[in-house]
Amino acid sequence: MSRPRSVFLWVVLVLSGITGIGNLIERAVTDSPAEPLDLWPCVAAAYAADELLRHRGSKRPARAAAAVGGSLLVAICCWAGGSAVRDLVLGRDTDWFGLGLGVLGGGLAVVGVLSWRTERYERRARNEHNERDEQDERSAAGSAY
Repeated sequence: MSRPRSVFLWVVLVLSGITGIGNLIERAVTDSPAEPLDLWPCVAAAYAADELLRHRGSKRPARAAAAVGGSLLVAICCWAGGSAVRDLVLGRDTDWFGLGLGVLGGGLAVVGVLSWRTERYERRARNEHNERDEQDERSAAGSAY
């Protein structure tokens, strides 16, 4: 990873973390309800942490950071979409951006689940194939003696 990209990711990580925490503190101090878009900086921080950890060779923590970022992204989109759908059904002014985020969140969740299932299926098939190869090698070695 180039030095400018590394510096950029550190800046994104720090500023996004500060902004995300600041948004939550502001909502707590002013007693106003939290909104889905208050958590967007936390998603950016999670993905910046993922990139930085991958560069350092820490794959397991990087996957955890990516999972947190993805989960937050889907949760934020569904939260925004849920309130927009509620407004649409009740005949109120609808936040079309929130409705679009809800559709995006649903699509991301479906793609994530399908990707996970496909990876799991391929891993299982690969393990079964390797076991069959080992059994064939053992039986071939046993018949040679």
